[in-house]
Amino acid sequence: MRTLILFDAELQYRGPVAPDSPFRGAGSPVGAGDGIASGGRIRGRIRWSLFENTTRASLCEANHVGVIETQDGARIEFSSLGYFRRLNGNGPNQWTLLAALRFETQDQRYALLNSVEGILEGEFDMDTGRTQARAYARVRD
Repeated sequence: MRTLILFDAELQYRGPVAPDSPFRGAGSPVGAGDGIASGGRIRGRIRWSLFENTTRASLCEANHVGVIETQDGARIEFSSLGYFRRLNGNGPNQWTLLAALRFETQDQRYALLNSVEGILEGEFDMDTGRTQARAYARVRD
């Protein structure tokens, strides 16, 4: 099994989840936004919503749900389930993110994504509403 870098993501919070948002997840709606996927194997525009399942003082179980519209015209839907954990010593509004990531696409150029084990890891700055993350896929040789 090998691990591939799929993309680096810069996500920006833009406001609450709209009631008519097509991106629905489990839990309480937290917010929505957009971003960019670059580097690796996927490049394009990201739109997303975030939902919390449980929250504690320094740990939050949450899931992102959204879509990547690639530069070459593909549409890749994704969802994640994971944790935001408050970083010790870096201020109260700095969090790490680690999540399992699932993809779904009808585009044959990206069909491999339908069967990979994805991982999303990164950091979230609550003051700026910005997440910087990297998405990986584990694939069988």
